Amino acid sequence: MNSKIVFKQLLGGVAHKLLKQPDAPVVVLNYHSVGGGSRKSACKIEFEEHLDAVVNKWQLSVIDWQNKNKHYASKSAPSVLFSFDDGYEDNYHIVAPILEKYGVKGLFFLTSGYLDGDFDITQGVSAYEGLKPMTWGNAHDMQMRGHTMALHGHTHKSFSRLSQSEAREEFTMSSAAFVNSLGASSNSFAYPFGQRHHQRKDLNRIIEGLGVQYIFTTENKRMDAALLHTEDKGVVIIPRIRIDPGDSVIVLKQKIFGLWDYIAYVQLIKSKIPSLLRG
Repeated sequence: MNSKIVFKQLLGGVAHKLLKQPDAPVVVLNYHSVGGGSRKSACKIEFEEHLDAVVNKWQLSVIDWQNKNKHYASKSAPSVLFSFDDGYEDNYHIVAPILEKYGVKGLFFLTSGYLDGDFDITQGVSAYEGLKPMTWGNAHDMQMRGHTMALHGHTHKSFSRLSQSEAREEFTMSSAAFVNSLGASSNSFAYPFGQRHHQRKDLNRIIEGLGVQYIFTTENKRMDAALLHTEDKGVVIIPRIRIDPGDSVIVLKQKIFGLWDYIAYVQLIKSKIPSLLRG
C-alpha cells in the first residue's frame, strides 16, 4: 500500500478520537469520471465494488437527493449520498446504470457550458483531457430515471477569481441552460474545485436570490443530518469527501466512517496561509 495513504490512515485514526463526530453522520461522496479512460478516471470495476460494499456489505442507508426530506438518518451508521462533478459522458453510459443496478440515485453537478459545447473544461487539464461531456438529452433521460441534475457553473471557473457581476453571470447562464434543456433550474450548486479558497461567502445572498438552497463544497468531512433540514435559515453549506482513483474498499470505508475528516482542518489551515503571509 502507498506509504502516503498509510500515513494518512494512521493520522486519521488518532484524529478521529479527538474530533467531535456528527450525531447522525451523512457523508457525501464526490466522484468525477468513472471508466472514461483518463488519468484521473476511476476504474469501473472499483466503482462497482464501492457500490456493492455500501449497499450490500455494510448495508448503509443511501440518500436520494430528490427525496432527502423523507430520509431517516441513523445515529448508529452513516448515511451516504453519491455525487458526481462536471457532466462527463461516462456518467451517463457507465455510472448511472451501475447506480441503478444497486437501487441508488445519484446527484450530478453539470457544467452547463461543457454540455452546450461552448467550453472544453478538460483542455489543458491532463488528468481529464479528452473526456467528452454527456448531452442534455442524456441529462434529461437520467433525470426521468430519478437521478438529480444540479448546477456547477457555466465555464468551471473558480468563483474566487470572479467579480460579483461575473459570478452572477456564471449562475444566470448556468441556470438558463438548465431551464432551456431540462425545463427547470436546480436548488443545488457545487463550487468548481470547492475548497475554502475557491468559495465566496459574499456571494451567498446572490446565490440564494437565484433560487439555490444548497451549496456543496469539497471540504473533506462528514456532516450532521440535521443540516439537511435547515434551508429555512438560509443557504445550507454541505461538505463532500473526494473519492480518488485507486481508492480501495478499505479506504472508502475509512472515509465514510470519519477517519479522513481531519483533512478538512488541513485544508482550512492551507487556505489561511496566503493571508498570513501577506501579514
